[in-house]
Order: sequence, then structure tokens, then C-alpha cells
Amino acid sequence: MTDPTHSINRRVALQLMATAGAVASSSSFAGTKIDKPAKLTSQSFDIKATGTRFNLQEAERVMQELKIDALVLGNGRNFQQATGCLPVVTKMGRPASDLAILVAKPEPRVIIVMAGFAYHYLAADLHSFSDNDVFLYGFGNASEMNKEEALNSFRFTNREEQPLREIEKKRVSASKKILDKNAFQSSMGQALTTALKSADVVSGRIGFDSPGVAAYLTQFAPDASLTSADDALRRIRTVKSAIEIDLMRLTSDINIKSAYAALQQIGAGASHKDLRRAYYSELVKRGSNGVFMVIDHVSDEQYDADLIAGQTFLIDCVNDNLGYLGDYGRTVFIGEPTKSAARAQIAASKAWDKLRSQLKPGLKFSEITALGQKAMQEQGTTYRVAFQPHSVGVYHSDHLGDGSSDQREDIVLRPGMVISVDCPVLETGFGGSVHLEDLMLITEDGAEPLHDLGTSAITI
Repeated sequence: MTDPTHSINRRVALQLMATAGAVASSSSFAGTKIDKPAKLTSQSFDIKATGTRFNLQEAERVMQELKIDALVLGNGRNFQQATGCLPVVTKMGRPASDLAILVAKPEPRVIIVMAGFAYHYLAADLHSFSDNDVFLYGFGNASEMNKEEALNSFRFTNREEQPLREIEKKRVSASKKILDKNAFQSSMGQALTTALKSADVVSGRIGFDSPGVAAYLTQFAPDASLTSADDALRRIRTVKSAIEIDLMRLTSDINIKSAYAALQQIGAGASHKDLRRAYYSELVKRGSNGVFMVIDHVSDEQYDADLIAGQTFLIDCVNDNLGYLGDYGRTVFIGEPTKSAARAQIAASKAWDKLRSQLKPGLKFSEITALGQKAMQEQGTTYRVAFQPHSVGVYHSDHLGDGSSDQREDIVLRPGMVISVDCPVLETGFGGSVHLEDLMLITEDGAEPLHDLGTSAITI
């Protein structure tokens, strides 16, 4: 028999969906009380993420430490983190044509370089960028145009047969404000040089986030000293701003609700592909997108197999919402598990419960793994569990970077970090697969889950 404190039946899971993520309302399952997690209200998710999302104080600290004057960011996710706006061209596989410049002095801020057309037909809809300097550019003799000519060069021709729609009025108004502040430039290179000069960093030490941006800087800021932005970005990203934490709470909430909803649609006889399709579909219903779903240690989405009665299998669910990732792992029982599978699941769950209570600032990544292994040993069990920490946010592993920088030191937890500790049982032959994973926010004196924990295993 399974430990009833570590499983949830179909009735309880359906209650979870009906109560917007709460696992159960102080009810009992098999005679054991299930505590109701703190309920997240809709007010918690009233998010307006239309400006920079970077923790600017952390950016200033890191850039001063690494002696970097500016970061020039053309990668789509980097631009989105810097501005709140994701350029459409990044989804088309085209080179960067919009740049965000993060400068550290005299105070940390973001300067933006955008094509006039891109700003008018994308950014102006939601992003006024009123707190930023924005340098728009066109082509040819753009720098010789007056403001009206510049505007007309990137907006559609107005036939004047009917009044402009509200969105069109807003675009015109927002574009005029930008052109009133900074002159229209004839090329991205000219706009980049002008923007760097405005921040007095045109001959400073500048970080780039892609080979294309490095080529732009080599041509248009020849006096600058160039370096990869990778190390700076991965250090900045690990300590989240308040808006990033809010976005990750929302993303994680969507992820868990979608996983539970998908599990209620399948059972014995359903397949891996059925479950994965259900999960991705539930994410889309909630305005999010699927990144991956590992099922029973299988990651390849082309693989398929039937799920059978009595099976114990893990799920590892990652979604992407407004540029931030959720990451959630659980063990699933189809009916009654074998005793050996139940033992493995309970052992991992008890260890994670103890380890979770020990997370706090000052703890190193290596110490987290050691504490998890110690929690297993204290139970007298020999299961091999990873207890692998990683920073989650814009990427699944924010702290790793793109591999172009030296390996980071053993990371020390700080307030504002959001981490996951992967807890899969790394063994076979016990009758299934087991996993646990929750996103944890490091606070001033400990850690708290970003989402309702629910239970460590789900019975369907």
C-alpha cells in the first residue's frame, strides 16, 4: 500500500482543477488529512510586464565586478528580458535588427535601437518605452527627413476615407513621441553608434550576446573593447527582479494546472503521445506554450508507448510563458503501484521534504546535493537520487550560459534566486520511474515554493 500522505486520487485532483490550483479543501483521503496549500488569487497575477525585467541593481553590481560598461543584446530572449518586448523577427530565424543596450553608469538603464517599422507595428502597441531612450532607424536618407516624413516612411499610407482606428492612433502618437526625442537615423549602424555615444560608452568595454552583434560593434564602435556578455548575463539572471518573480509564479501556476488537467484525461490504454498532447493543449488554453514533457524517463517526442494499469512513471513538465519557464516534476501511479515502486517514491519524497526546509541563503549548490543524499541515508535507504540544483527563469538553467564562458564557481544561494532541485531516482528495476521537482524562491531567511506543492505523487 502507498503512504496516503503521498498520493492523490482522481476525486481530489478534480477538486484541484475546480478550485484554481488548490489540492483539496481540508478534506481527507484514505483517512489522512490533506492540508490545503496557500491559494493564489487572481490579484497575484495582475502583471504588467511591459518594461525591463532585469534586476537592475544586480546588473549594476555584476557589470562593475566584471568591468563592463554596456551589454548590447540582440538575441530575442535577451531583448525581451531587457525591454519586455519580443521582436517578431526572432521567431523567423532572421538576424537581429533590434538591440537593447544595458548600461551600468551613472545608473543602470536600458537604451533601445529599433527599426522604425518594428517599433510602430510591434512595440508601440503595448510598450511606450517612456523610461528609455529609443533610437529609431530607417534606410537611405532617413536622417535627412523631418519628423512627419520619418513617420510616413514606416507607417502605412493613410487613405483618409475613414477615421483611424484606436490602435492606429496609438501607434502614431507613440512613434511621434520617440521622433520628438531623438532624430531618425539612416541605418541600424548609425543608430547604434548614436545610442552608444549618448551613454558615453562608445569607446568602453562592451559585452555582446551573439556573433552578429559582435560584428555590428566591430564595424560601428571600432574604439570599443569587446567581450562576450555570456558570463555577465548568467550572473545577472540568477537573481530575479520583483516582476520576474511574479511572472514565474504565474508561469508555474499555469504549468501545474495544465499537468493535472492533462493527467485527468488519460489512464491505462492511453499513450505517451496522448499525455503529451493533452499537456500541451492545456497549456495553450491558459496562454502558455509547451517546451518539453519527459514521461517515464523518455524525452523523445517521436517515441510512443501505451500506459498500463499498475504502472508508476515520472513526469517532468516545462512550459514557456511570456519568456519565463516553469519546471515541475511528479510521480504518477495508474491505480495501485507495486510495493517496490511505492517505497522508492516515498523515500524520495521524504528526502525532498527535509531538503526543502533546509534551503536558505549562503548554501552552495554542492551542499544542496550533499544534504539531499544525507536525507536519503538517514532513512536507511540506498536509492540513488540526483538532488541536482539549477537556476530557472529565462532558461531552464539560467546559471549555465551558452558555454562560451569559463565554468562558474560553486553557486551560493542568495535572496531573489529561483531554483529547482531535480529529484529523480536514477535507478531501474524497482517497477517504474520516480521524480520530484518544484520551483523554490530563496528568501531572506529560507525558501518558499513558487507554486502550490500539492502532493508528491498523483494517482489516476
